[in-house]
Amino acid sequence: MSTRSKRASRSKRKNSNSKKVRVNPLLPISEGANEEGLIENIYTGPDPNLNNAPYIQMHDFREPPPPPFVKGYGSSKTVWHIPGSEGTGTRVIVNATDEQQQIREKAMDDYNYTKLLHDTYGFFSEVAEIPHLVGKKFKKFVYFAEIAQRVTFRTVLEGDFYLRHAFRLFNALYAAPGEHFMVLIDIKPDNFGIIDHGNGPTLICIDIDTKDIIAVPKRLETKTKFFMKYQQLLLLLTFFLFTNCPQKGQLFKTFADFYGLTKYDFYRVYNYVFSKEDVTELTTYHQRFLHSHGLSHSAKDIERSVRLGYYRPPPFHLRYYLRDNYQVIVDLLSGESIAANYDPNFLV
Repeated sequence: MSTRSKRASRSKRKNSNSKKVRVNPLLPISEGANEEGLIENIYTGPDPNLNNAPYIQMHDFREPPPPPFVKGYGSSKTVWHIPGSEGTGTRVIVNATDEQQQIREKAMDDYNYTKLLHDTYGFFSEVAEIPHLVGKKFKKFVYFAEIAQRVTFRTVLEGDFYLRHAFRLFNALYAAPGEHFMVLIDIKPDNFGIIDHGNGPTLICIDIDTKDIIAVPKRLETKTKFFMKYQQLLLLLTFFLFTNCPQKGQLFKTFADFYGLTKYDFYRVYNYVFSKEDVTELTTYHQRFLHSHGLSHSAKDIERSVRLGYYRPPPFHLRYYLRDNYQVIVDLLSGESIAANYDPNFLV
């Protein structure tokens, strides 16, 4: 064999045995690369050499979870667990199925956003990477999430707990230091859970999306006086419409009266239309917030939805969930103050 052929053969063997490929050092390090700029192996399933490994390491995460392991399907995520497997006693596994068509970059942003919100405020799910999948890239993004007890509404006390703690959550987010506060755009009982780390039960938000929980400048809330009342009204109406809690009508009235929510507030929120300038401020501020935390895919997605005309600022979800129950909710609210004489069509 010639010298040139030997060198080519050695080079071919080296490349075929190499597990890492060096990338351009001028490019930012992305998921799947270590600090030296080396791309890790693509995940190809469980290591066939593992003997007596925990079941979670032997599961092929490229495949959909077995139906008996699934605890619930969301619109874009599947929550499941591996019974008796190490690391899943207090945690569930979260990922999208092929049918849910979750984009990997979107799933990664949701994970990092959840982690950011949990670490900053504490009222959100605690998430963690699955150790043996760290640095491994494949079609899905899979991670651990803290198990939260579903909110039940079998008694008046359970309904009172849910509403009381949700109102406190809104206030705590607003009171956090800084020029912005986090607003929950999509509020319904299924988006919340209860955890207890030894200090008593706490209500947390478990369904987190970069479009449905947004950073809003407090200046815009001072100007519009919209976002806090929007959250409070959406919480109350979805509680009334989507639960079978005993005496839910009375609970609705009690909390609405305590927080001063009237027919006037409902008319105003339901019919509120943001000016073009306010929509621009609302969306660009949240885009900058996402960009500042490395969530560029989600920031670009919001920019694209605004540009193409399908961005839906609130009160979209309030109207969507209300459907044909407009008068039912109005009748639960107090007509005191200006609300009794307010005509929402007067200026139309």
